[in-house]
Amino acid sequence: MKRLLATVTVVVFAAAAALGQGPGEAQQAVALYDQGRYAEARTLLEKLDAAGALDGPLLYRLSFCVGAAGDPTAQRAILERARVALEREVTSDPTLESAFYLANALRNLDRRAEAREVALRAIAPVESEGWTPPDDEAEAFRVAKLYADLGRQAEAAQWYRKALEGFEATPDRFPVYIRWARRYLADLAFSRADFAAAERDYAALADTGQAEQADWDRLAVARMRLGDWSGAEQAWRGAERSNPGEADRARYARHLAVLAGVLRTLPEVAPDGRRWSELSQQDLETIMKTNGDRAKEIGGTAAGAALSEDERRALAAELAGIKPVFVAACIEYTLRGLPIRETAFFGGFAPMIFHDTNWDLPEPPASAAE
Repeated sequence: MKRLLATVTVVVFAAAAALGQGPGEAQQAVALYDQGRYAEARTLLEKLDAAGALDGPLLYRLSFCVGAAGDPTAQRAILERARVALEREVTSDPTLESAFYLANALRNLDRRAEAREVALRAIAPVESEGWTPPDDEAEAFRVAKLYADLGRQAEAAQWYRKALEGFEATPDRFPVYIRWARRYLADLAFSRADFAAAERDYAALADTGQAEQADWDRLAVARMRLGDWSGAEQAWRGAERSNPGEADRARYARHLAVLAGVLRTLPEVAPDGRRWSELSQQDLETIMKTNGDRAKEIGGTAAGAALSEDERRALAAELAGIKPVFVAACIEYTLRGLPIRETAFFGGFAPMIFHDTNWDLPEPPASAAE
């Protein structure tokens, strides 16, 4: 099992030294790669490659760097070279690192059955010997990724947690691995509707400064499912900032979070007694449209007619009763991923989402007030 604990191999360093390239360049390239600085890592890796000083794991890294620069044809060519080198290394001198990169290479080359076999062989010693990587969070991450590739979520989650515990000591060393592990754990919890766990890991991912719009979106959904309206508003803002050109959903959802925060509590059931989760898309659209239209009608009546104080109080009470039902229906609709922008716009009730003042009873006409 000790042979599993390898990073850049001694063979690479020996080859580099023989060709006038210091092993420090390989180490530096790996460090840059691990930090997600792919353009800088590529420069060094290409220099080493020209000198014939790349082993399988380094070739794989080079292929990824080239792909990150937007050259899929060159990436695939280098990836194929990496596969050949990695298969040779896994056969002659197997390490967890080489198996990890070989499995990745095969998956990226659409050779998934072979990738699965490599992953199974790589984790066999882990299972038979109860192996725990000694102070090597990168190796723990690799075990987690191999389990994830096999669809074994419980084991993958366990090893990703172990890796994250190690990464805490040096968070700047493996930021890409940290983001990957956090996203896996958060997505897994989200898929199981464990919104408390999902919120924790998506929030930790957001704290890295590298969350994508989908991450912010799910963080916001988790917080709204937990009734954290203020936190959800902040997360929806993050979703807006991460991709302003495609942020309509986030903008609508953020304003709904604001409305919910003003109300503080929302009805747990729809007017007919069913839970919101039991309603169909059409049911929700009917509630949104009906209550939105009635709210606008009440506003028009109050603004344009001379009403008694009792009549105004009755309308205000009705408006106050409509608002939480409308907001709850809109939130359920949005959290399901249904087209809130289009439905609200064409249904004519978008202003009721974006302007909380529309839920205030208008002042009576001046003549009526006199």
